[in-house]
Amino acid sequence: MMLGLNQLQDICRVTPILEQTIAPRFREQVLALLRQSVEVAAQAGFLAEKLHLDPEPYYLAGLLSEIARLAFWCGPAEAADAVHQQILHGVDSREAEAEVLGFRLDPVNEALLDHWGLSHLHRLPKVHDMDILAEARTLGELMRNRAYAALDRELLRLQGYFRQPLRELLLGLRRNLEQSHAVLPKQWLVGKGGSRPEADLAAQQQCLADLHALPCSGSHLSALVRTAAEGLRVAGGWDLCILALHSPNGWQARLGSGLSPERLKEWRIGALQPPELLDGDWQTVAAAGDGVLAEGHDGAAGILRLNASPWGLLYCDRSLSQRPPEEEQFLAFDRFFQCLQERLNNLSEASSA
Repeated sequence: MMLGLNQLQDICRVTPILEQTIAPRFREQVLALLRQSVEVAAQAGFLAEKLHLDPEPYYLAGLLSEIARLAFWCGPAEAADAVHQQILHGVDSREAEAEVLGFRLDPVNEALLDHWGLSHLHRLPKVHDMDILAEARTLGELMRNRAYAALDRELLRLQGYFRQPLRELLLGLRRNLEQSHAVLPKQWLVGKGGSRPEADLAAQQQCLADLHALPCSGSHLSALVRTAAEGLRVAGGWDLCILALHSPNGWQARLGSGLSPERLKEWRIGALQPPELLDGDWQTVAAAGDGVLAEGHDGAAGILRLNASPWGLLYCDRSLSQRPPEEEQFLAFDRFFQCLQERLNNLSEASSA
């Protein structure tokens, strides 16, 4: 997807200039559209690849899917102000367009693509009547709004197309979303609709129920930890969650959520200060940016035990968004840590029976 990625890099580079040219009151609208365009692009390319199609045109179509609206918010302020006022009063942005302008901007988007010689991007082939771009937009909205019940129903409907277990498909979508966010400027990821959710107790309870439903066996241990890491990050309001296993060089990341695969491979804790830091229950800790885990309040860490021996180090922080964790993040960590330890205890008992 080199063309789409090159376009994305160009957009990221001009963002500081773009921010200087738009009215400050419209900044949130513009950054939200930029972020959503990247999310739709990433998920459309992912779905196309899963369906054995060339992902490049779908990625690029997603990247340009809001270009008319971006032009609108960066243009003359009079009409934008009128639409903005409607949005502030709770009107859906597309309904506000129709109310103020007398039409929606989607046909303008198609006209721009036609003008640029890219008309094929709004005539991309469907697969079994599935509009991949529309599906990518739907999945992105459900994930962004944390509409888990609706997301489950949508994934269940798609299962016949992809012939893949729902959990694997969901993990793939989330991993793909995280990788797309990794290349974005940090200011795109904050604010309303951003990718930095606060703790969601209902979502935590659902994920904890999923953990208890997984079979208690060594073959499901990886799925157990992946589910916990993803749930703790998304529903617990952390930026990243990592499980590290002990090695001769310290604690080396094995599984995680919130980091790209490349950065996850590099993540390591070389030492604990003091060495007995995590001898008891989990602790609040300083961010582990230098490879040393010490006392602090930037994150949380604890050592999980299997057969009474240290097995893995569970670690969370908010270093990506540079927000201090609140009590709700630490409470979420405690819930998931205790749940994982309980499941490991059950596994120990099952193996010794």
